[in-house]
Parts: sequence; C-alpha cells; structure tokens
Amino acid sequence: MVSRKYVIQLLLMTSCLSGCAAGKLVGTMPTIENDDYATVHIARPSGFTGCGVRTTIELDHQEFFWLACGDHISFRVPANKAVTISQTTSTRPDHLEIEPEKGKVYYFGNDCNWVCWFEETKKSYFQSLASRCDKEQKIGY
Repeated sequence: MVSRKYVIQLLLMTSCLSGCAAGKLVGTMPTIENDDYATVHIARPSGFTGCGVRTTIELDHQEFFWLACGDHISFRVPANKAVTISQTTSTRPDHLEIEPEKGKVYYFGNDCNWVCWFEETKKSYFQSLASRCDKEQKIGY
C-alpha cells in the first residue's frame, strides 16, 4: 500500500512542475481584419526559479495560451480586445492587463534570478530575454 507521505510528496512535486509543461494553445485565435491589430511579444526564459508556475495568457477573459518556461510567443490580437497575462511568481502574483491599440507592439518578459518579476519591457531587453528561450511560437501571422 502506498504511504500517505509518498502521495503528499508526489502531489507537491507534480504541482511544482506544472509550469514546466510545454506551452500550448488552449483557446481560439480571434480573426484579424485588415490591419486592425496589435502585436504582443512575451519571453519567459528557462530557469530553476520561477518555472514552477504556468504563465496564462487570456484574450477577453478567456484562456488563450499557456506559456511554458523556455518559450517566447508572438501573436497578433485585434485592437481593443483585452489581453491579460498572469502568473504567480516567488514573490507576488503578477497580473498584467492591456487594451491593445491598433498598430502598437507590446513586449513583456519574465526574468528570474533570485526573485521573479513579470513586466512590460523595452524591445532591446525583450530581445535579450527571448535569446535565452529555447522555443519561439508565432500565432496569427
């Protein structure tokens, strides 16, 4: 018979690794009409710290994509469609919301050293983060 201690350890280990699973599309990509869209780039380099949780991207409050550690994603979203990016890091829950504007490009990154933070970044810093990612996914191009 399996001990209670073993089951608890297995559950803890599984929950800690839930953010390490491969990123995947969990919703549907909205239709882009003409040039009425914004572009969103998100980088999440691999690292021991901060990879135990999943980054969830929502479009209009519906789950759209689960971003795994080591991935970066670029996607086009219709202007004025709410985008929410959230995860719980080692120091605080991060929850960013934007209302994309037509033609605008947004860059976000999660950099984990001793602590993690998730924030909007400048293009040059995003490129530095993205270069440390193993996998790039483009959606809606």
